[in-house]
Amino acid sequence: MRAPGPAAGPLICSSAPSNEPMSAPRIFLSFKELKLTGTAHHFSFLLNSTDYRILRMDEDHDRMYVGSKDYILSLDLHDINKEPLIIHWPVAQQRRMECVLSGKDTNGECGNFIRLIEPWNRTHLYVCGTGAYNPICTYVDRGRRSQGSQFLQPLQSGGRTSRAADLSTTAEPMEAKEYIFRLEPGKVDSGKGKCPYDPKLNSVSALINGELYAGVYIDFMGTDSAIFRTLGRKTAMRTDQYNSRWLNDPTFVHAHLIPDSGEKNDDKLYFFFREKATEMGQSPMTQSRIGRICLNDDGGHCCLVNKWSTFLKARLICSVPGSDGIETHFDELRDVYIQPTQTRGTQLSTASSQFLGLCSKDPQSVSTPWLTYAWFSTGRSRTRRDLTTSGWLTVGRSLTLDPALVPEARHSCRWELRGALLGNRPRNSPKVIVLPRDDLLTEELVLEEVEVFKVPTPITTMKISSKRQQLYVSSVLGVTHLALHRCDVYGEACADCCLARDPYCAWDGKSCSRYSASQKRRSRRQDVKYGNPIRQCRGYNSNANKNTLESVQYGVEGSTTFLECQARSPHMSLKWHLQKENSDRKKEIRSEGRILKTEHGLLIRSLQASDSGIYQCTSTEKNFKHTLVKLQLVVLSGRTVNNVLVETGSPALPLYSPARGHPVRASTKTSSPSSASQKWDLSTSTVKITGNSETVDSATVPSSKPKGLKRGTQDGCRSERRRETLPGAGEKLKEDADKDARTVKLLLLGAGESGKSTIVKQMKIIHKDGYSLEECLEFITIIYSNTLQSIMAIVKAMNTLNINYGHQDQADDARKLMHLADTIEEGTMPKELSDIILRLWKDSGIQVCFDRASEYQLNDSAGYYLNDLERLIQPGYVPTEQDVLRSRVKTTGIIETQFSFKDLNFRMFDVGGQRSERKKWIHCFEGVTCIIFIAALSAYDMVLVEDDEVNRMHESLHLFNSICNHRYFATTSIVLFLNKKDVFVEKIKKAHLSMCFPEYDGPNTYEDAGNYIKIQFLDLNMRRDVKEIYSHMTCATDTENVKFVFDAVTDIIIKENLKDCGLF
Repeated sequence: MRAPGPAAGPLICSSAPSNEPMSAPRIFLSFKELKLTGTAHHFSFLLNSTDYRILRMDEDHDRMYVGSKDYILSLDLHDINKEPLIIHWPVAQQRRMECVLSGKDTNGECGNFIRLIEPWNRTHLYVCGTGAYNPICTYVDRGRRSQGSQFLQPLQSGGRTSRAADLSTTAEPMEAKEYIFRLEPGKVDSGKGKCPYDPKLNSVSALINGELYAGVYIDFMGTDSAIFRTLGRKTAMRTDQYNSRWLNDPTFVHAHLIPDSGEKNDDKLYFFFREKATEMGQSPMTQSRIGRICLNDDGGHCCLVNKWSTFLKARLICSVPGSDGIETHFDELRDVYIQPTQTRGTQLSTASSQFLGLCSKDPQSVSTPWLTYAWFSTGRSRTRRDLTTSGWLTVGRSLTLDPALVPEARHSCRWELRGALLGNRPRNSPKVIVLPRDDLLTEELVLEEVEVFKVPTPITTMKISSKRQQLYVSSVLGVTHLALHRCDVYGEACADCCLARDPYCAWDGKSCSRYSASQKRRSRRQDVKYGNPIRQCRGYNSNANKNTLESVQYGVEGSTTFLECQARSPHMSLKWHLQKENSDRKKEIRSEGRILKTEHGLLIRSLQASDSGIYQCTSTEKNFKHTLVKLQLVVLSGRTVNNVLVETGSPALPLYSPARGHPVRASTKTSSPSSASQKWDLSTSTVKITGNSETVDSATVPSSKPKGLKRGTQDGCRSERRRETLPGAGEKLKEDADKDARTVKLLLLGAGESGKSTIVKQMKIIHKDGYSLEECLEFITIIYSNTLQSIMAIVKAMNTLNINYGHQDQADDARKLMHLADTIEEGTMPKELSDIILRLWKDSGIQVCFDRASEYQLNDSAGYYLNDLERLIQPGYVPTEQDVLRSRVKTTGIIETQFSFKDLNFRMFDVGGQRSERKKWIHCFEGVTCIIFIAALSAYDMVLVEDDEVNRMHESLHLFNSICNHRYFATTSIVLFLNKKDVFVEKIKKAHLSMCFPEYDGPNTYEDAGNYIKIQFLDLNMRRDVKEIYSHMTCATDTENVKFVFDAVTDIIIKENLKDCGLF
């Protein structure tokens, strides 16, 4: 008795428009969040290759075979983190040039794209590639060293029990070095009829008993499509050439053997494809098809010689049943999945121009059209000679059978699966289940959606390993594997686990964990069909709300506050309740007047004292209520806050007057700037100053009123005015006011990578106590991370710049480096990794690539760390001040450093220079004494990290122009630091300044080029007649240079302040 074939589940269709979003998943994980769960791993192979496709899963031998452009990869499924075995199989240079000259390399198609990997026997694979528009095939030895070569002995499995045939050689996982993975020398043959010429054209194949069956385009122009049989001892066969009744511009999707019975001669191979339809005038242009051939077909003797005599095809119809679904045919077959179940079946993914869906077919219904036959009258008696001519012609005219394959389960068309179709939603992979309901309908449930790839890219193939409980996904960028379950992301309560309804997960009494069929029923809690936590989680529900911590949030009367609460799932509904002090009654809060309910929380505008109380955010799903947030809101009066500010010497806030409905100042003696009237718009909590025919929103543009030492009318002597405003405040107020008058607020601005953070570090070294031993040790992880990022950037640039390694061993080291980088703990430097980096850094090709650093993104500290790596990895290594200064961490947010110098109190603010961080600059503009704008001299030949179309020097010039000419900095001192002069000295010797400034034709020396750049900045000052901008050439990593320059900056600040007070 022979084993039955694979099978599938019930029929499922979709009727949702493709331009509408898929029903919201319960859990959405970004690529970064997915990696943090520890359930996914991405392989970005360091190969000059693209278009990765998972072509073969061999779970018996724990191997997965991936094909790409010029490469064949073998991954160990037992330990997926192991370095893959790699075969480089490019075409000859002459063949590639011939392909290019033929005009076929517009998008890099002139390579050897691997499209076919089939098991030939227990030790060999049969592999084919496009061969730069000249298909080629060969054998790959994938056995072990103890096994001999058996490539002449094909596997005799009947196409049904290939797994069983290989079980005799299944062994425990062995070290990668014991595996053989290499091309069989001298065994290359033509791939015509096996693999397409064009890598953009789909092909399908099945190797059965040494015979290769393939649906493929077999000509250079991609116009001759056929279903072929090659190899083996049987007659080579194909479909009729250029006959649209057989195949009409098909797109092949899948091929699979489905046995009809236990008799081997009844075996039939089914081809799934879509093609242009011609037989029906009102039909869509494209229709889904199922074609069938018999494996024992040897063709005709008079007609159809060397052509299939058993080939038939039928239309596959998947649509919404009933009168409402007459126009919803899913006619573009996309994918086929064979699901092993007790009932044979085939699952199909189809689409139309507006709709997408998923169907599955029972093989009995698939086979029914092929069994249908009928007698018909010919009008006269026919001889045998007549039957061998016109009889076959009749068959040739009616290859498409009727009736078509139509779904039988009319009630099940409910599931929208647009996201499940490969390539339709880039990088995202949803997990969906369809549940039968009591009313014979189905319920679809999207459990989760995850971003599989960091960069949006279409998915090329997906494979499931039931043995490993893993999903493997490939794209043009690489391969990602992820677990089929992430139970802990649903929540920490039994109800969260039960409401998720994930069949892979169950509540084990302590947490939501992976479900195991071996567990006893009473020790787990899950209800996939109904998701009823009240019934399933008795005894656990009372603990769900006990873990909700009560927090306190403060608000100021008249301002706006936001109470944050976000549902864990889009299936939950949220309600807010307020319990006021000395009351047990909870009142539901609705959106009205000053209160606005959003999906992220509760927004309360124009706070009043009556808004104080305990706020509870409760979610409800399946009649189960869960308190997500419980907080006490305390509304402070404006006078209370002002009393605190007065004690600290800070300026008073506007007070809210309920009677008037608008704020009033704490003191009537405070003058208005520029005789303007002041109004506070409580609906937006912003201050608006109107006057002189212009309106300025202070939430967008900073006030020109300074704090502390500042240029402007008598602002430097502000303490006297404060004494008038706050009489009788005592000696403490006088002391605070004097201290405030000696405070200097410095703001560091500039584009990213200009060296602002290094200046801040120098201030700590020069004007404070420097870095302690503990603080220095904290920089080790940053230094190691910078070193690794630098060598990885160089290695990646080797591919993009087409630079060859000095020795082939370093190419292997580069692949090991990228693999280790994904597996080691961030900020560590194990010996294996440091040895690889040291060998790579000594490679001549790497040095050539390093010299061309301006052509890609590379840290300025790369050479410093890589040259000193042997010192950095010594036991007991402690970073030096220079190591600390050269370390690089992206600045996010606002970093403040305080220190004293020359009897002045400095507050230095460093804000991120990347475009995404500049929106935070506005928060630092109030009361600025001096702006230090930092621009990197060495950036003249580099582009932005955020936008590789923009030169960094041009970006700095644009920023500087905006800052120095802004009306709100008209009286603010501005100092220009032209930084990284040490890097500029070396770089200007190799790259001419004209690459940034085409009009520059002067000497390419440090002095002339540097002076030209300085003039470009200073010429942007439109107030140069009344305002001077001071410039300095700096090297932020040179402590003595920074000390000298900052001393000069301090003198400038003192001089300008004395000038404004009339004392200079």
